[in-house]
Amino acid sequence: MRPGGFFSFQKMISGTLIKVLYIVGLLVLTIGGLVRIIQGISAESLPNLAEGLGVIILGNLFWRMACEGMIVIFSIHDAVIKIYQNTKRD
Repeated sequence: MRPGGFFSFQKMISGTLIKVLYIVGLLVLTIGGLVRIIQGISAESLPNLAEGLGVIILGNLFWRMACEGMIVIFSIHDAVIKIYQNTKRD
């Protein structure tokens, strides 16, 4: 990577950042869902139990799709930069 590539925003760090945020979100959603399930079991509340399962399954699924969508956008940017560099006339 050229030193100027970072400051001219030709090299994006967002892909790595999104991957880290995905893991953090995955943990938060899973722990939150487990807490809700435990609350549902202790209070014998079926809605809390279902809500916890929904957060674990659907929450993580939607979070994954959102992160993948953001990564696709930055991958397109990287591909466009490579095309530009390969077709640029010196």
